[in-house]
Amino acid sequence: MARIVNKEERLNNPLEDLISFPDPITDKEKEDREKALGQQPKDEK
Repeated sequence: MARIVNKEERLNNPLEDLISFPDPITDKEKEDREKALGQQPKDEK
């Protein structure tokens, strides 16, 4: 089972990147990803 790692651990263990999703760069990008997945952003209920 995958676990959330902090950036220091990620730098020291590049294999974690294979199972970790990258953080969205901006809120706009996050909203675009949620829309692409058919989900509405949580702040627009």
